[in-house]
Amino acid sequence: MNSIAHFIYTWTGAGHGGQPNTGYSFWSGIGSCLAYVTALGFAWHHLVCHDRGCRRVGRHHVAVDGITYRVCRRHHPRFGDGTGAVHAAYHTSPTATVKEQP
Repeated sequence: MNSIAHFIYTWTGAGHGGQPNTGYSFWSGIGSCLAYVTALGFAWHHLVCHDRGCRRVGRHHVAVDGITYRVCRRHHPRFGDGTGAVHAAYHTSPTATVKEQP
């Protein structure tokens, strides 16, 4: 095994390191961080504005044709700047509504 692969293998805890259970070091070390990174990724995906390319937190809910979108203030249909796909869909749909904040 070359030195770089050996370093990564040892540093991540994938190597047994003298312990009988070879996966213990990985899951108790860097492997446990995978759950936190995944949870943060799902939370970010859920909270971000639904307009394409917008990375702002969506605090407003807009229902367009039975689908509820989470939008930021900039892409809100009523007081936004008039850009974005949700804004355009809202103004072309006859059944679009803005949900009140709980």
